[in-house]
Amino acid sequence: MSGDKLPLGEPDLAWSFNKDGEAKPELVSKLEKDIGYRVEDKRKERADLKTLERPQMGEGALNKSK
Repeated sequence: MSGDKLPLGEPDLAWSFNKDGEAKPELVSKLEKDIGYRVEDKRKERADLKTLERPQMGEGALNKSK
């Protein structure tokens, strides 16, 4: 442990895919292989959460000047 107060190094940007078709099929296939489950199976397991979704409009909706 170096005792640095702030994270050092290159910044990382993380995001998630929100709709079908946003991720390339080969990326989904690699994820499924690496993690060991099928995305479609996980989608079915979480189907009951659909009623709780509250989609965001995006950053433009927060900036009234756009």
